[in-house]
Amino acid sequence: MEKQILKTFYWRPFMWVITVHSKNNFKIYEFDSEKEAKDAFRRMQGCKFLTEVIYFNDHELVKI
Repeated sequence: MEKQILKTFYWRPFMWVITVHSKNNFKIYEFDSEKEAKDAFRRMQGCKFLTEVIYFNDHELVKI
């Protein structure tokens, strides 16, 4: 059942996230490609972090 769900919905094994902090708040932006994220990162101002998020969701490799 689980494998069928993953095939039905759009599945991203990884994504790129930029977190921008300012004095009173923060914003988070998500990107599908490294190039798109790095281009946006260069244009943004303030205290910022670029992170690659990798999802591990292969339950057949994990022993319970």
